[in-house]
Parts: sequence; structure tokens; C-alpha cells
Amino acid sequence: MQASKRDFLRNAFKAGGVAALYSLGLSFVDVKRLFASDNYYQGSSGVVDDGGAGCDSCTGDLTFSWHMEDTDVTSGTPCGCSAGDTTATLNNSAAISSAQAQDGTNSLYCPSGSSTPANAEFSNTSNAIIQPDAGTVTFYVYVTSFVAGTRLWTMWTGPTDNIQCYMTGTGDGNIDILLWYRGTGSANVTANSNLSLNTWYQVTCKWREGAADPSIYVEANSASAQSDTDLSGASDDGTFYVGNNDGSKVGDFYIDNMKVYNSWQ
Repeated sequence: MQASKRDFLRNAFKAGGVAALYSLGLSFVDVKRLFASDNYYQGSSGVVDDGGAGCDSCTGDLTFSWHMEDTDVTSGTPCGCSAGDTTATLNNSAAISSAQAQDGTNSLYCPSGSSTPANAEFSNTSNAIIQPDAGTVTFYVYVTSFVAGTRLWTMWTGPTDNIQCYMTGTGDGNIDILLWYRGTGSANVTANSNLSLNTWYQVTCKWREGAADPSIYVEANSASAQSDTDLSGASDDGTFYVGNNDGSKVGDFYIDNMKVYNSWQ
């Protein structure tokens, strides 16, 4: 179906529901195909946007988009609403939860209280989600229990070969967010954002090889690394963890609406 026609029908549906589509001459099969192409499903309260695989086509530099309504994730190149999808592997007590949500009805919940970290796991080797030469990761986080060092996401190949974002603190009882690139050339940067508990915040992390300027933004608060070491040497082999992968530091938090780009955005 052409994009212009599909958009017209979607707008008609938003204005008048399924009845509006039938009034335009669409059959039940036509309506079903429309919803399938745009990743809709028939729920108990009507036809709603799934948001699991999302409808954020992975075109251009977008390599990963997860609204965390369920475990279906849009990833890979190329991909869209019905192609190239992968499924999150939820480890330990990680769960898709309706307790909190930033952009839908669910989010990924990574609870504390265990020495085994909770996360959603993806093979970066096969899915090419994170690229070490340049990247941007945006997501929303809602912290309910702060433990310094708790990782929010990590591209992990080894102890000296990784890119990670985690919670830290400055001793004032508030929460800051740190981005750390580790390779043959490494640097880290902390946004002194003073996050409060039980509040949604948007976090944006950026890096690029050959430069000493990894940056992190938390809402309007930003910071860039002051370093003489150019970033280099991190690998794209390994595992991409959304959530915590360090059992020694286990905070309690929700993550929602994550997007990954293979460029500095």
C-alpha cells in the first residue's frame, strides 16, 4: 500500500474508528491488512498501536527502536514494522511492566534486591545495534531505588572493551548519569543532572572515534568529556544489554522508548 494512501486511511481511522474505514469501502480483510502493515493489533479496548516492534522504520542511521510495550524490537538493517524484527531475551527478574510507562502502557522494569542483574539481552554481533566508531543512544529512565554504579545499558565485549551508561552520585544524595567508552582510547563523562527518584527523565548519550568528546544529556543538562585521549578500539562484537549487567551494583528502575543511531546525532 502506498504511504500516502496508508496515511489517509490511518487518519480516517483516528477520526472515526473502524466504522470510518468500512464507510470508505474497505473490507474486513483490507482493514486487517492495514493494521498488520502498521503493526496494530485488536485489543480488548479496540484497535490500538502495538508499539512493541514499533513503527519506527530503521532507515538512515536509526538501527534500534524499542517502545517496550512487549519484547518485540525493531532492529537490524534494513528493517521496519514487519521485517527485521528481533526479540528481547529478558534475564532474571527483568519484565515488561505496566506499573510505569513514558510513551505507552508498559516499560522495561529492572528491579533491585538480587545479586543477579536484570536486563534485556541482545546479540550485538548478529544485530549490529551499537557501532563503536560513532553512536547516539536516547532513552527515558525512571529510578525508584538508587545504587551508585547501576548500569542502565551496556555494549559489552569485555572489562576493557565496552561502552556503558550508568547511575552515579556526587555525594549530595542525588543521581547523576555517566557515559564511559572503553577501548584502546577511553574517556568518560558525567552529567551532574541531580535526578530525583520516581520521575521520568530523557537521557541522550553520544560518542565518536577519533575525538575526545563523548557527551551525555539529561533533559536540558549536558556535559562533554574533557580528555586528551581520542576514543578508539572498542569492538562491535559482544552483547548489548538494556538494563543492568553488573550484579554487584543493583538499583531499581524502569526504561522506556529507547532509540539507537549509528552516528553522532
